[in-house]
Amino acid sequence: MQKCQTIPATSFNRGHPGKVIERLSVLGFDHWIYSAIPNYHDNSNIRVNRVSSYPDGFIESYNQLDFARVDPFTPYWFKHDDPTSFRKVRQSAILTPRQRELMSLNADFAVNKGVVLPLKNVKGFKAVLALSFDGSLAELNAYIGTIEKELYELGQRCNQGFLRQHKELFLGNNSPQLTSRQQEVMLLLVNGKLTKQISDILSISQNAVDKHIAKIKTTLSARTTPEAVALALQWNLI
Repeated sequence: MQKCQTIPATSFNRGHPGKVIERLSVLGFDHWIYSAIPNYHDNSNIRVNRVSSYPDGFIESYNQLDFARVDPFTPYWFKHDDPTSFRKVRQSAILTPRQRELMSLNADFAVNKGVVLPLKNVKGFKAVLALSFDGSLAELNAYIGTIEKELYELGQRCNQGFLRQHKELFLGNNSPQLTSRQQEVMLLLVNGKLTKQISDILSISQNAVDKHIAKIKTTLSARTTPEAVALALQWNLI
């Protein structure tokens, strides 16, 4: 069974991610979880890896309950793009006894209230930032309205920092597979070669090059060749 890995936020005390974490704390969000999945992730696989600022033992206690199977938040942000409260996430599903037990664990750590913030505009990834909040739901809604723009900016900085340093953790093991020839074509595209140049270098016809590029775009679900190149680089395929 695949285990979930958690990176402690304390490992980002310095540099770009550390500044983001410090700002989240200033805004009142000392407890949060960040997670990301590549676009090709199978959404039936709810075992995802995380960066967490929760106290030592929090995720480990969750894991004793088999966190991935009882956590209602992961399936929610897989399917939704709009921010929502922890309460609405809980109300979106009929909680099992084990999930209710997990919610009790939430209460023990005083993180029953908060907001789930799906993060967009991540090339090749979907990410989320779940922020706990100590006040009431009404106070949370009013507060989010005043800092919403900054939260999204901080979320994007989380993407940049966490994905830059620990991208492999979030990629998973089921990445799209390119053939050896497709990898050769892709490497040449990355190096700025045009179809005619690729044809000459690989001693194949331009029509064959075009077919390889078309298959690459299909495999990566890319609309354009530049997008395919960007995805291949982001997912470490070449």
